[in-house]
Amino acid sequence: MNGSSSYLNEAVSHYNSLFTVPSHTRIVVYLFLSGVIGGALTFVISQPSLTNLIQGAVFGFFTLALASLFSDIVAWLAVIKNDIILNLRRSSALSLVMCYIWITTLIVGSAAGKTVNAFLLGFSVVLAVRFLVISSISSLTIKKGLLASFFQPVFCFLVASIFWDLISTRYIFAVTATSLILLASVSIFLKIIDRYGEKKIGLGALSLFKAFIADWMADVNRPLEELFDKLSYTDSVLITTLGFKGENRVKAIISVPALHPGPFKNVGSSVLAFQIQQILEREKHAIVCVPHGTSGHELDLVSQAENEKVLRKVLELSNFYNFTEKATRLIRVAVDSAKATSQIFGDCAFITLTCSPKVMEDIPREMGLKIVNKGKEAGLSAVAVVDAHNSIEGKELSLSNEDRENLQKAAEQALFLALKAPREKFEIGAAKVTPKDFTLAQGMGPGGIVTIVVKVGEQRTAYVVVDCNNLVSGLREKILNLLSELGMSDGEILTTDTHMVNGITLVKMGYHPLGEVISHQRILGYVKEATQLAMEDLQEAAVAWNTGEAHQVKAIGSKHLKELALLVDSTAKLTKRLALTIFPLGFTLSILLLAIV
Repeated sequence: MNGSSSYLNEAVSHYNSLFTVPSHTRIVVYLFLSGVIGGALTFVISQPSLTNLIQGAVFGFFTLALASLFSDIVAWLAVIKNDIILNLRRSSALSLVMCYIWITTLIVGSAAGKTVNAFLLGFSVVLAVRFLVISSISSLTIKKGLLASFFQPVFCFLVASIFWDLISTRYIFAVTATSLILLASVSIFLKIIDRYGEKKIGLGALSLFKAFIADWMADVNRPLEELFDKLSYTDSVLITTLGFKGENRVKAIISVPALHPGPFKNVGSSVLAFQIQQILEREKHAIVCVPHGTSGHELDLVSQAENEKVLRKVLELSNFYNFTEKATRLIRVAVDSAKATSQIFGDCAFITLTCSPKVMEDIPREMGLKIVNKGKEAGLSAVAVVDAHNSIEGKELSLSNEDRENLQKAAEQALFLALKAPREKFEIGAAKVTPKDFTLAQGMGPGGIVTIVVKVGEQRTAYVVVDCNNLVSGLREKILNLLSELGMSDGEILTTDTHMVNGITLVKMGYHPLGEVISHQRILGYVKEATQLAMEDLQEAAVAWNTGEAHQVKAIGSKHLKELALLVDSTAKLTKRLALTIFPLGFTLSILLLAIV
């Protein structure tokens, strides 16, 4: 994988930590506890007594907690009910945080003998911070966002007026003036941040932030895909598909699209490997696997609309004719740490590449195309090149120049040895197992584990394809040992490189490669089950293949992904600097204004 991946996963860590909130019931409990305790402390600090303790607790219960809860319900019903991010739970969580801010202001002000002024300052601070958060994450218009920001401070102010005489010209002027100062600070802050993104990549940073939040928090990918579309370029995707026919039907399909199933979660082609598997299973009633073709983030599709172009081409290429009953045995070649296998079905070579157990990431698209061209120059009608994508440990490393050269050599040697090998009748067995106890958060995609067993003469080869983003280093070798124990002569472990698992968990890489959090024994158990079922399914077979391109497909490319990821990081740094400049100034002006009113 190129360098954009590490930047991308760092960006994931910024967004994925946002708005992880407890249940609504717990939020309400925390709200009343903090309100009662905060109110009691506010009154006791200014004048310690049991009476003040009780009055403060009552004040906090009604003014901070109950008024906030009621304001959340009213705001949700009146303004934010249809917003994809600010559901009632998140809105209440925001109000809870605002209560903490207000209580802190009250306690400090009470200690200074300025309790009422502190309450008025808290009103303005809460209003401004609510507007900042709501404007940054929600789909509400500015007017609706401002209205939603007002509910909590206004309701709390009205209830507090029962305890203090706040409805006066003096206090109304003070709270209005300080609110305008802090709201202006927020508006300037947001404007600078948004223009920073426009200057850097031509997209407003605020729009980008909202789009990311919509995807991470609500699984709504359309806003982000629309922004990606603006940064896209047009390319073609090479797809090679093999169909294996049993007695009277196509029983197994291997589809190898030379694209990257990214960038993350449900955005763009992240879901494409599973979509291909689903549509071919539904239309062809076959066991289907979609191993990772040779490509990195340079060919991430931008949207579901672009996925549809590939899916249409995949369906077209899955109409098989002119079956042949001939295949070679699998040939394996190693050049230093680089390993390649080649097996020719009819006139289509199926090639796998790995450096396992050495840590590595995506094999570049250019390398795959070179190998394809070598095969066609040698007389083959098609070559499917698979990046096994099956060894990672703790960090993502791009291929070194030496690894690239060795993989290229190993692939070409395996290809030419296979071209010289006799082509014989063969048998195919296929099976799929979907572990129900493995999740996306654990690194397992919904496509499950597919094993295709190929028997040529006395050689039994197992291709195990797992729907995940890589394997932890060493797991491939454990699976190969298991396959040997089950009677396999050789085999390879392939992954789909699905990015449906990316951006789900709060970990450094942004995802768990398979085997990092799931017991290896449990994984081996499912692989054993799939392989045994495939062996039981062995029967004489014929193969057909198709290759072609999906044209005019929009991809975002690694350059723009890196720019986006760097923008996230640099914007976060800019945000901190601005916040330490603009907000202290506005806060200071508000305090000075309250002091003279």
